[in-house]
Parts: sequence; C-alpha cells; structure tokens
Amino acid sequence: SYVYLAAVRAPGGTLAVGTGKALSLVGGNVTLDNAAKLSAPAGTLTIAAMGGSGAVSLSDPLAATAARSGAIVVADRATASTNGNGGGTVRITGGRLTVTGSGVISANNTGARDAAAGVAVGVTDVVVSDAGQITAHAAGSGRAGTISIDTGGTDPATGGTVQVLGDGRTVNTLIAARALRGSTARAGTITVRAGTVTITYGGQMTTSSLSTGDAGEIAITAGRTVLSHQESGYATGTGLFSLATRMTGGAAGSITVNGGTLELYGGAQVSTRSGGPGRAGIIEVTVDRLLVHGHIGVDSSMITSQGTGSGDGGTITIKADSIALIDGGRITSNARGTGNGGTITVTARTIEIGIGSRANPGSSGDGGTITVNAGNLSIASGARITTSTAGAGSAGTIRVTADTIRLDGTGQPAGSITGIASSAESSDTAGAGGAITVNECKGSSGHLL
Repeated sequence: SYVYLAAVRAPGGTLAVGTGKALSLVGGNVTLDNAAKLSAPAGTLTIAAMGGSGAVSLSDPLAATAARSGAIVVADRATASTNGNGGGTVRITGGRLTVTGSGVISANNTGARDAAAGVAVGVTDVVVSDAGQITAHAAGSGRAGTISIDTGGTDPATGGTVQVLGDGRTVNTLIAARALRGSTARAGTITVRAGTVTITYGGQMTTSSLSTGDAGEIAITAGRTVLSHQESGYATGTGLFSLATRMTGGAAGSITVNGGTLELYGGAQVSTRSGGPGRAGIIEVTVDRLLVHGHIGVDSSMITSQGTGSGDGGTITIKADSIALIDGGRITSNARGTGNGGTITVTARTIEIGIGSRANPGSSGDGGTITVNAGNLSIASGARITTSTAGAGSAGTIRVTADTIRLDGTGQPAGSITGIASSAESSDTAGAGGAITVNECKGSSGHLL
C-alpha cells in the first residue's frame, strides 16, 4: 500500500496491511499521535517526509532526491511497527525525527526466522524523549534485527544530531536492541553515524541478552559524543550499555566509539557486563579527546567492563590524543565472580588519569592487566592507576610506558593516595598483589607506591 499526502497527521486509529506486505507513507510532514498505529507485520514500513519536491524510491527511501526537510513525529503512545516473524523492516527518511510521549518505532522479531533488516533511519536529526523508544528486539528463536541511524555526516557543524533525552526519573527513553526473556536468539545491533550524539538524564542506548544468545554490538561514529547523568535522580545510569544477565549463557556485546570527542559527566557510563558464563563485551574508544568527569557527590562517571558471574570481564582499549579523568572519573575492569577481570590498554599523548582493575570480595578470578602508553602522564590529587584483589585471585599487573610521569598528591582527599599501586587486602583467602613496571621514562617527578 502507498499513501502520499502533502502533510500527514494520524490522531488515533490504525493503518495496517497484512503480514509480509509493504506500507509506505510519503508526504511533507508526518505526525502520528493519540495512540495512532502504523503496522506492517513482518513486512516493510516506509515513512518519508520530504517537505519539498523531488523523487522518493519506495525500494530505497534513504536515497531520495528530495530535500530531507519534512518533520516526522511519533508521539502520545503512537506506534510505527513491523513486529512479527522475522521482524520486518522500518525505513524512515526526512528532516527531524521526534519520538516522544511513549511513542514507539519498532521492528521486533517475535518468531523463528532470523531478521534480515530492522530499523533504518536516514534523517537530519533524531530526538528520542519522554519515554519514546526505537527498538529491534528478539522474542523468539530468530535473531533480532539492527537499528541503523545516519544523520548525514560526522562533522558536528553539519552532520546532524542524535539525542536520547531521559526524564531523570525512569529508564524508559531508549534506543534498544534486546533478546528478551524466554527467547533463544542473539540480540540486535545499534549503529549510529552523526555529527553529535547526546544522551542525558537516564536516556540509554542499550543492547542486552535476557536469553541464551549474545547481546549485540553498539557502534557510534560521531564528531562529538556527550553522555550526562547530572541532576538525574534515577539510580540506573545514563549512557551506552551492553548486558548479559546471570541466568543465561550469552555474552555481552561490544561497544565502540569513534570520532572527535567522548565526554562523560555526572555518573554517565559506557558499560559492558556479564552476569553468567558469557564474557563481558569489549569496549573500544578511538577519539581525539576523552573526558570522564566524575561529578563529586554522585556515582562516578566511568568506562567499565564487569564479569559478575563465571564469565571474564571484557577488554577495554582507549586510544586518544588527550585523556582526562577528573573528579573521580574512572576506567575500570572488575571481576566479581569466578571469571577474570579484563585487560585495560590506554594510549594517548597526554593523560590525566585514574584507572583501576579489581578482583572483588568473594571472587576467585584474577584482576585484569593495565597497560598505559603515554607521552606525558599526570596523576594528581588522589588519582591513581591501581590493581587490587579482595578475593582468591591475584591482582593484575601494571605496565606504564611514558616520556614523563608527574605524581602530585597536593589536594588529595584525606586517607587517599595518589600514584601507581597494586594491593591485596589482608585476608586468608586473598590473592597476591600484582607487579608494577615502569618503562622508558625520560624524566619523572613524584613517587611510585
């Protein structure tokens, strides 16, 4: 079915086609609200809001020649979906896409057939707010589909924006690809290409496995990525998450961030975690500048990978020109179960830093290795590079290679240390502390602990 109007507004009501069929809605501006429903079960749903003259190919609306200036709004409990066996395909092109007020865009796979597609968005800007969601879940044995968002480039000045704006109270504002409880499938993936990505106040991009399958990957390429949990009263964090629960055999997915800057504020996280036998996902960050601002008084901002069951923590690899971890901002890999902590490798020209690897009480796995490669390394005011163990496993080793190292304890909180340390807590069951190696330093000031 094909519908074209200069402007489309669907307040309530349902527009649907049969299973496996196509539904295309093309116009100037498109608004779905008041619980309106667009549905093409296991089929193809196309929404194109061009806002001007030009050509739109229904087979590939993202290649439209018309200017992408029309607005698309899915609001007030409205849904646009292709949920069904195989998940179907939702394709959206236009100007700004707004998903808000519990509006949902979804291509959830409810059956046994693997998804071939998912949700593909090619617009100038995306705003997901107020419990709005874009999802590609798996609820059966078939693999979930992908969520792909492209706003036209990675230059912050011209590349468009993707915003996931939570309300600070609940975690219902999501771009999510999950393998749901009771399914046996692999979760979907999320890929984003934009000038600026902003996630705030309990908003999340997340892949997770509540099943025996693995969680999917999250890949962001953007000129600037900002994650901020400040002023959020909700305990669960803001940011990028990949999770495999303790009751299943799946592994957490990887998270990669590439681009100009990655900034975390006020307790925001980039996190992978496995609670079962599967490994926590790897985290790879390749940017010009990384800032992790802990924001004193709330849970610390962090880049973290945790194994809380029998699975190992994932590896964390950071490459940047400059890295600043301040006011409690951290990069961590923890072993909380029988698995080992993942390794952390940080490479940058200049680093102001606090990095940790820990085997927690009750765990039996070893802490992960930390490797730091820097031109200039500054550790000050209570910051530290540390491995520790409070379990039966050993703390990880620390290897530092730098041209200059500055250790300055001035202004550090009472009872804290500033420096490079590996420790084992006093316990009959605690493992040994790890070795510390410092290589190829042209000069240093301060001390090693």
